[in-house]
Amino acid sequence: MDDLKAGDLGQRLEEIFKTRVYRFVFVLGEPTVSFGDVARIIDTARNYLDYVVILPRSALDQDCFDANLPREYITKPPR
Repeated sequence: MDDLKAGDLGQRLEEIFKTRVYRFVFVLGEPTVSFGDVARIIDTARNYLDYVVILPRSALDQDCFDANLPREYITKPPR
């Protein structure tokens, strides 16, 4: 992942997701990052994406992630 300044996150998300049908991200907060910083990242991301999924650290031990998105989103995304 590239290091970004907070003000550049929205533009970067727009670039990454402009051609994607499914627009969601998984967020994992590092222990050294404050909750307020993670919350600001989530607030920014939700302006550019359909879903922002917060993962607990224990999810990293799983073999795969299931986005568990609503069926209507998978069958007919909003774009």
